[in-house]
Amino acid sequence: MIAIVGRDLRRNVAGGGATLVVSFFLLVATLFPFAIGPDAALLARVGGGIIWTAALLAGLLPVERLVAPDLEAGVFDQFAVR
Repeated sequence: MIAIVGRDLRRNVAGGGATLVVSFFLLVATLFPFAIGPDAALLARVGGGIIWTAALLAGLLPVERLVAPDLEAGVFDQFAVR
């Protein structure tokens, strides 16, 4: 399992996916407070949620690219058979 995760991480970094994920995270985390407003107390309350939301949204970006080779190779079909 560790080998599979390592392979997927290497594939993601080699394909330039890390730059896209980090850029999207920073963009969402920066623009979210503009949508909420300048109230410091409100931003302090929802800041953690904003960071987690940005991280989860950014984490969804590379999923298709990471799964595509396994889907083409039929790995998911083998999982379904077992």
